[in-house]
Amino acid sequence: MNKNNYSNPLDKARELGSAIINSKEYSELKEAEKQFLNDKASDLLDSYNSKMKEYSNLVSKKDRNLEEEESLMAELKDLKKEIDNNEVINYQYECQKKYDKLIKDINDIINYMTGNNQKKSGCSGCSGCHKNG
Repeated sequence: MNKNNYSNPLDKARELGSAIINSKEYSELKEAEKQFLNDKASDLLDSYNSKMKEYSNLVSKKDRNLEEEESLMAELKDLKKEIDNNEVINYQYECQKKYDKLIKDINDIINYMTGNNQKKSGCSGCSGCHKNG
């Protein structure tokens, strides 16, 4: 094996990192994160998580207060509706899914090319490995 025919894997990893940073998925995710931080969306999620923790603590007590539980549950349902209808949260969620898929596809290709983690069922829809491998 001639070393001159193969690039240093660390150099390729740097190239891959740059390619990821320059990808549409990464750019959209970063934009979605900015929008999320500049919107009431983060406060909405913080409020939901705080109420959820409060509800959890309440239902774990020995002397449970059903009225308080129902009231908190109603608040949680309202907050959940707001979250589900929040465009900024939905946009960030969609961008995160696309970015996660990109990273998963990259990992699947690396695993396939190195002979690691091969599944008996094939590549689950990825068409990247066999094109160049």
